[in-house]
Amino acid sequence: MKAMVIFVLFSGANLFAVALAAGATETGAAGVPGRPVETACLETERDETVATVEDGVTDVPIRMFGTFIIVDVAVNGGEPRPFVLDTGASGSLVDTSAAPGIDPAALPPVTVVGVGGEQTFAAAKLDDLAVGGAHVKNVPVALGDLGGLGGAMGMELGGILGYDFLRHFVLTLDYDAGRIKFYDRGAFQDPAGVEFLPAEFDSGHPFVEMGLDSYRGKFVIDLGNASGIILNGDFVAREKLLDKAGARLPAMLRGAGGAKSTEAYVVRMGGAYLGSFEILKPVVVLPVSGEAPLTCAKDTIGNLGYGVMSRFTVYFDYPGGRVGLVPGKRFDAPFDYNRAGVVLRPGGDHYVVEKVMAGCPAAALVAPGDKVVAINGKAAAEVPPPAWAAIWSQPAGTKVTFTLARANGGTENVSFELADLL
Repeated sequence: MKAMVIFVLFSGANLFAVALAAGATETGAAGVPGRPVETACLETERDETVATVEDGVTDVPIRMFGTFIIVDVAVNGGEPRPFVLDTGASGSLVDTSAAPGIDPAALPPVTVVGVGGEQTFAAAKLDDLAVGGAHVKNVPVALGDLGGLGGAMGMELGGILGYDFLRHFVLTLDYDAGRIKFYDRGAFQDPAGVEFLPAEFDSGHPFVEMGLDSYRGKFVIDLGNASGIILNGDFVAREKLLDKAGARLPAMLRGAGGAKSTEAYVVRMGGAYLGSFEILKPVVVLPVSGEAPLTCAKDTIGNLGYGVMSRFTVYFDYPGGRVGLVPGKRFDAPFDYNRAGVVLRPGGDHYVVEKVMAGCPAAALVAPGDKVVAINGKAAAEVPPPAWAAIWSQPAGTKVTFTLARANGGTENVSFELADLL
């Protein structure tokens, strides 16, 4: 088996380190460490894989951790473990604890390159990877330690389910019902009322064409992206979008691979146009660096994540090269953003204030480097990133209280009201 090189794109994927300063709630937006685990440009041997679906279709529940989709996956016939399902991952990552009996040290290395830096995994091939009755045998994966990510999520995470598994099936993802179906391609029939768009899957990601204001081009659909729309840095630079932006909020992109971060701004644009659907006033993330692509494909504009895709029931027809859309309950929901104006980074049993937006109500009360040990009277450990996102997305005027740990060992409560900042 060839060694693999995995580029973890924006990891919603540390998968917890996208701390965006704005974005739709539960879309990995402002202040929510999210790690879109996007992987791209995967080189490996896939011709030995064999996929089957019992009775032609299997229907399994999903759970949401904030904006991330959790599905139970069995590795080599073992007990199912929670995996992040990520269409932005061109390969699957498996924690060593989920594959007992395999020694990573005896396998060739895999370099995981992400926004946060690089990590080394092992290139393994599993006998069987299964979600419900959907099985893929002899599937190549990257094997390593995902304990840090699982710890941040408060679960023993088994891995990240990516392209080498998903590519064999037609998937129906119903956010409203909390279900996902895996079909054998021959057993799938087009339902009435679904708008199918041509899609490309060549580099391990689903790509579709979309319009954004007056621009039009190719976007990757990345369910590991905790935000709404993130544009490639080279496109932002070429079109001078930061110069054209009106109101904007600072953000930081972090991801798998290390502590490296990428400076960005969050803006609101007029509309996104996906097929016949118009999505008004989306929140869009603009990286400052022109060297901040979110995919290895050179002709793409950007990345579509939870903030867009959760508005639909989505059909991923990997064998047929299509993506289907049906509007869901959240289709017309406004894009929220960080009304606290504070970007927090998890620090174990506390949060660290990473950024405070100028002019926000909290600006005179907190500063970068402050430790937040409690939010609204609850210990920080009891307020995971999705819960914090739910707090800052509440209506303007809602009161929020931080308990801060001071350098002298004492604590202090500070309160402020949420405000519309973008």
